[in-house]
Amino acid sequence: FRKNKKCFMTTISDPKNSFKFTNKNFVLPKASSSLINTKRTRNYMNLRFDQSLFLDYADWEFAYRIMNSGGLIKQVDNIKLLHELGSSYKTIFGNYLNAPKPFRITFQIVNTFYLFHKYKYSLLTFILLIRLILLPFKILIFKDNLIRLKYYLYGIKLGFQGLNSYELMKKKIMNNKI
Repeated sequence: FRKNKKCFMTTISDPKNSFKFTNKNFVLPKASSSLINTKRTRNYMNLRFDQSLFLDYADWEFAYRIMNSGGLIKQVDNIKLLHELGSSYKTIFGNYLNAPKPFRITFQIVNTFYLFHKYKYSLLTFILLIRLILLPFKILIFKDNLIRLKYYLYGIKLGFQGLNSYELMKKKIMNNKI
């Protein structure tokens, strides 16, 4: 942070979250593997996490705003972070993969619709659209695919209704509807 006053976040390099098809490196880091200079983000850019996003994509949206404001996100290579996302679930092939709990799929979809509305035609929404289209195919490899598909479709329904994930969590719709 000291060497570059435009650096607002440092994150561990993850090839899955770095996109080099643009003129500049486009990084969508995980907040769990990032250091954020909060004083700089608040003073220079008045940036804060979007409170409408509960779980998934809040860190991506925050990073997107940093980069759109001319700020930098520095990636650090050669660091290994042991971090499990979700639990281990059996696939249709008999092996196990880590995946988020099925209810989080609803939050991901609701957040995707919220970000579509917020950013319309942007690189972030393009990436989220690709994820939205591919997610049902990924869901199919899990043994509990029907449950996961139910959460996916429920997220689409709520997304079209304009609900954001913070409202979803606050109203506890997850406990009442599914």
